[in-house]
Amino acid sequence: MSALEQIYKKYRLDVYRYLLSLTHDEDTAEDLLSDCFIIALCKLPFFRGDSSIKTWLFGIARNCYLRYIKKLRKTAALQDLVEVYIEEDITSHLLSKQAAERARELIMQKDERTQAIMNMRIEGYAYKEIAARLGMSEGAARVIEHRAKNQLRAQLKKEGYEIE
Repeated sequence: MSALEQIYKKYRLDVYRYLLSLTHDEDTAEDLLSDCFIIALCKLPFFRGDSSIKTWLFGIARNCYLRYIKKLRKTAALQDLVEVYIEEDITSHLLSKQAAERARELIMQKDERTQAIMNMRIEGYAYKEIAARLGMSEGAARVIEHRAKNQLRAQLKKEGYEIE
């Protein structure tokens, strides 16, 4: 049995449930699950081990979902994307609409560069694309987004929003 087959058997149901929680549609979740594992097959040789396989798969699944939304509606509801973006543990439940609205307000208080980076990540852009568009290194985009996202989570927790 290949490594991907083992990974598929072990994590298929978890990834499917995550996608189902995002899409609320079994057929769409199945389609996205297939896309997720096709991408994983192509990228498995490049997996660095910086996270667990499960976390890596959930990241791929989230990106598949974000691409799906962008295709479905050219201008996806930003609130839906913000909810997915600010999840600390992608296996947790989505944040409430109120928390997502507050997160959006907090993002708007950031400097223009940070806002641009966060908004592009919310929309599903890769760090490479962000770096090219904003004229910075990928590493800088990652650091700025990571720090801003941590500040955002901390502020939401401070204000009493449930973030797991």
